[in-house]
Amino acid sequence: MDYRAEELAVKAGTTVRNIRSYRDHGLLPAPERRGRLALYDDSHLDRLLLISKLIQRGYTLANIGELLSGQARGVDVAELLGVEAALLEPLPSRPGDGLTGAELMENYGVTDGTLVDTSERLGLIEPLDGDVPLPERRYRVRKPRALRAGRDLVEAGVPLDAAIAMSGELAAGLQPIAHKLVMLVADRVAQDAESALASNDSGHQAALIEVVQALRPLAAGVVAEELELAMNDEIQKHLGQLMDRLLVETGRSDPAGDSVDVPS
Repeated sequence: MDYRAEELAVKAGTTVRNIRSYRDHGLLPAPERRGRLALYDDSHLDRLLLISKLIQRGYTLANIGELLSGQARGVDVAELLGVEAALLEPLPSRPGDGLTGAELMENYGVTDGTLVDTSERLGLIEPLDGDVPLPERRYRVRKPRALRAGRDLVEAGVPLDAAIAMSGELAAGLQPIAHKLVMLVADRVAQDAESALASNDSGHQAALIEVVQALRPLAAGVVAEELELAMNDEIQKHLGQLMDRLLVETGRSDPAGDSVDVPS
């Protein structure tokens, strides 16, 4: 399909100015000339979408030029990003995930957007449209279970700001754990990825994706189990301390003073 520069910019979610800049940097092939018209095709669209993905990952135009030139060595950057997309399966959307700022404030029981901004900063939600006043701005709920847990904690009497802060602390604590788990297979994945992409072997790529995807539920299960055990330990410890205080307050100065016979 053919596109004029303006049509291509709309299709790729960029601007005509950016298209010219990419051409000047050698990242985008020149369009086909038909008389006075400069026409682009789907290969230009694919290249623009690839450039946008790389920019979102923080690469400069110079970096992108180096990566694209690396395709001459047989390493397809688009293929690599395709493998990444398969590994980073997005959470399925749920009805009601899209909420306005006003609805979030109502859920939080507040009248200002401070806690909404905090939730965004901690990654609980992300805005779908930025240039809109907060009450009308729509958000996607990235962590619906965390949001529901926060609401339940508030209903149980936990201060809202403390519940939101706890989510941030939990995420920060889990990040290094996730890093270590990924690094367990990082060397193998790197070697397999290089082999798969260089050989353009779709079977090899599928095997690579399968290996990394298998790690995700295993790691999640281990973390959930360890957290559950740690929670049990903390609950028993806290209840034990509470019972000791109650015994002391009722006149038992040495709550551990009595002994009982334990059946053998």
